[in-house]
Amino acid sequence: MVTALIRLIMAFKGGDKIFAMTEGGPGGSTKTLTMHIYENAFSFLNTADAAAMSFLFLVFIIVVSNVFIALLGRVKETR
Repeated sequence: MVTALIRLIMAFKGGDKIFAMTEGGPGGSTKTLTMHIYENAFSFLNTADAAAMSFLFLVFIIVVSNVFIALLGRVKETR
C-alpha cells in the first residue's frame, strides 16, 4: 500500500522528464502543473502565485492520497 501511494505521488510530479525532452512542447501542449509552477516562480518571478499553486497542489495530493488509502482499506476489509 505504501509503495502504491508513493508511486501515485511520483506520477503527479513527473514534469522533469517532459521538461528535459520538450520544455513544454509546441505551444505549451505538454506543460504540466509542476512546470507551470516553476515557470511562474523563476521565469516570471511571481513567487506568491507559485507558492499558492504549490499549496493547492499539496492539498490536492493529500486529498487524493486519503481517498486512495480509504479505498485500499475497503478492499482489505472485504478480503
